[in-house]
Amino acid sequence: MAVDPTPLANVRAILSTFDAIHPRTVRRLMDSSSRRSPMLFQSYGQTETGPISNKTYTRKNLLTADSRTVGHTFPIMTSVRILDEAGRRVPRGEVGRISVRSKGMGLDYLQESERFSSNFANGWWLMGDYGSVSRTGEVMMVDRGTDRLPGVHSVLRVEDHVTEAIQDIREVVLVGDDQQQFLTYTPYEGTTVSPERVLEAAGLRASDSLTVAEVDWRDIPMTSTWKVRRSVFLESLKSKDVSFSTQGGSI
Repeated sequence: MAVDPTPLANVRAILSTFDAIHPRTVRRLMDSSSRRSPMLFQSYGQTETGPISNKTYTRKNLLTADSRTVGHTFPIMTSVRILDEAGRRVPRGEVGRISVRSKGMGLDYLQESERFSSNFANGWWLMGDYGSVSRTGEVMMVDRGTDRLPGVHSVLRVEDHVTEAIQDIREVVLVGDDQQQFLTYTPYEGTTVSPERVLEAAGLRASDSLTVAEVDWRDIPMTSTWKVRRSVFLESLKSKDVSFSTQGGSI
């Protein structure tokens, strides 16, 4: 039986998951539709909270939208506040820990009440992410808390910049810790991308603590839904369990 090469041609609207999504992916999904005005709805939330905010993308606003915005909260239903490490609210526009309140909030974890309550206080739930709220009320998701790196404002934004600038790259992952960072990339088969080009696109500075390297797609550990297992990947890179090429040396 023949396989339809255009399975999304008749799609009017696409609903994303709660996961971060690169602008290039959004654009390719929308360009795969033959409809005049397809839309993609980007939601932000967790299982414990349900959807907290929503951003509607069209082909037109995708050209100017900030790649890290996850839209506005739902009036009456959800709200967001940004906190510093001491739990104090920060001014609009400043990055901090994302705390949310939702009418659809979960009440507890079965037989794990202590773990649930450690993340839930006075009706507010800590998302484990860092972000900000703009002057217009848009929620910006800057990074996952576990992925934050010293000297990098936003790991997600760095990855967005590389995938936007270099169409020959299939995947890019920035991982690290206080001592060492790895900016890894996987070109599509039959293409060649230099580490210098990736570093320039990332907007990072060369240093002894940063390795820019090409890795094989098969060596990137992923979940069943194709999300990179970053902590596992970092340990593999540090222990050199993953072979990588720097095409002439680390930069």
